Amino acid sequence: PATLPAENATYTAKWNANTDTAYTVEHYQQNIDDDEYTLAETDTETGTTDEDTSATAKDYTGFTAKSVTQEKIAADGSTVVKIYYDRKKITLTFDCGNGYELNATGKYGADVTTPANPTKTGYTFAGWNLELPAAFPAENATYTAEWNANTYTVKFDSNGGNGTMDSPTFTYDKEEPLTANSFTRTGYTFAGWA
Repeated sequence: PATLPAENATYTAKWNANTDTAYTVEHYQQNIDDDEYTLAETDTETGTTDEDTSATAKDYTGFTAKSVTQEKIAADGSTVVKIYYDRKKITLTFDCGNGYELNATGKYGADVTTPANPTKTGYTFAGWNLELPAAFPAENATYTAEWNANTYTVKFDSNGGNGTMDSPTFTYDKEEPLTANSFTRTGYTFAGWA
């Protein structure tokens, strides 16, 4: 009223909640060496006082966000929403050939221990088809061993016979024709190779 009324009266204030009240969103990434988390980034968002926050997880390479728990937005801007991100568990497969594989598993970003060079009968290890990473990448990966076939010289011992025979070079596991036997031995008939 413009003037005091004849009786006592109570007037209650009405309030409209601010729609631009600030709150903080903190993003925590899992450590490499343990299961604790370290603050990686902080954002300031705004929303309506006393309503729920609308914080959303970010897309960090090599991380998976846990579920986000929204909070009520305090009028004084003190609300903090914490979002946690787990490092991906990565498996590296080292395909050595002939069905033989080695696996290395670790958190994204952790150091990779390079496996010892594999061995394969008749072959020399030539490396991996892709460059091996120093740290676990963001996704699982397979590395395939590359091999060079060994070459061998075959010598034929006449064992008392006469004549000569070439000593050819062969590639392992590759069929190649031999030259005909040219050895002779007086009083003997060739019976094969020992």
